[in-house]
Amino acid sequence: MHQQQLVVALPRVHDAYRIFWVPLDAPEDSLEIGADGTMSGPIVASHGTRAYALEGVREGLLVIHVRKSLSSFGGILSAPFIAEAGSYQDRLQVRRVMEGAIMGTTLLVALFNLFLFLAYRKDPASLLLALTAAALLLRAVILSGTLEILFGGDIRPLRVRLEYSSVLILAWAAYAMHQTLIWQKFGELRGPLLFAMVGMLGVALIFVAPLPVVTADLIFLQIYCVVVIGLMLMTSARAIAQRQKDAWFYTLGWLVPLSAGIHDVHISQAYDGVYLLNLAFVIFVCVYSLKLGRRVAAGITRADIVEEERGLRAQLARRANAMEGHDPLTGLPNRAHFEDELALAWHQKDRSRDGLTLLLLEIDNYSALRDCLGANAAQSLLRQVANALRTNGLRRLDVLARINEAEFAVLLSDTNIDNARLVADRLRHGIEALSTLCDGDNLLCVTASGGLTQAKPCDTRYPTAFAMMDSARHALQQAKAAGKNRVISADNPAEPS
Repeated sequence: MHQQQLVVALPRVHDAYRIFWVPLDAPEDSLEIGADGTMSGPIVASHGTRAYALEGVREGLLVIHVRKSLSSFGGILSAPFIAEAGSYQDRLQVRRVMEGAIMGTTLLVALFNLFLFLAYRKDPASLLLALTAAALLLRAVILSGTLEILFGGDIRPLRVRLEYSSVLILAWAAYAMHQTLIWQKFGELRGPLLFAMVGMLGVALIFVAPLPVVTADLIFLQIYCVVVIGLMLMTSARAIAQRQKDAWFYTLGWLVPLSAGIHDVHISQAYDGVYLLNLAFVIFVCVYSLKLGRRVAAGITRADIVEEERGLRAQLARRANAMEGHDPLTGLPNRAHFEDELALAWHQKDRSRDGLTLLLLEIDNYSALRDCLGANAAQSLLRQVANALRTNGLRRLDVLARINEAEFAVLLSDTNIDNARLVADRLRHGIEALSTLCDGDNLLCVTASGGLTQAKPCDTRYPTAFAMMDSARHALQQAKAAGKNRVISADNPAEPS
């Protein structure tokens, strides 16, 4: 390996620096081989991931002078190293591919979980997973040096603040996500909301305090993370004690990022090694997203089933309500419904021109017909009679109802007695047109008798609607006594139709 093929690489240095090579046999011949940022005057931060060629150097010492203005601990986050130029380029490309994969994956995970939340908002865990992935994406962008590439080295102080702020945001998002993954409801977010306030206060201090103070007080950031981890362990213990579904899975899952975090703390102290926390978090949120996706799909399926059942129950309830006032045999309004309609029409008759007319029709000799035909055939006959009455030219405002076994009532609003008599005859002839077989040989004609009465506007003959109904029934009895198959008017019983 030739010396001219070697480079000295500085992966992560926050502050300005100068690099010197000091030969062991002649220290006075020290050589500056690279520098970045300003060592005095206005602060200009260094760029990230820089490498400098080692040409014409012999055995000696590598000395790095760091300004130590942006960071209280000197600004070196990863130890410089010497490597062959080709292998360094390969290593750099692998790192960039990994960073791109991490950012792309976290972006997809964030969008996936946001879609899950929009599809099924009853489970807040998907929203918290999306926020966690977004926080992880922010941190990956910060650590990759993308901000410096886009905006230049002057953004380095802001980038340092964003890096520390992202730790608070990511820790809070992880805590809130853990709560909702286990408990599956927004009501368990009281603790995370309290810690969100503490975290936001910490973020505000990070952005307003002098940067060396921020980096010097890193202990408070670590305390916040330790407290969050303790709260998550308490949540897990409570969930396991209450035998909450998947509590063990979500608890053990945190061992992956927690182990990676402990590893990265050791790396940061040793200034050597590969940071694993971002990669561990990516694996973590991907696995949890798949788990949550299955949970959301099951929830959507259950919600569809419940919604379908709710719709069916509502449909049955509407049908039951509709049938409550109707006769189940003929589908016509029953007596209770008819009496409600009669009471309403009675109050409105004084505002009409011709008042209110009531017709009662009863099938003649129905008991004998039932004995001859049998119960089933008699019921079929009633349905035919109801259909004949329904289809014989009644208006939409007229009310047709079955009020007794073989008795039907027709309420004709704003209709005088002469027009009502025409309607009554048409209905009676419609029934008379029906015929049915008895004993397989005898053809029976079906007839009906009717009673008709009218209450004119401001008529004082009938004090109530039921008095009017009694008058129509009395006329019906007269029609049956007079020979049946006729309609008699209570106002003029001498002229049957």
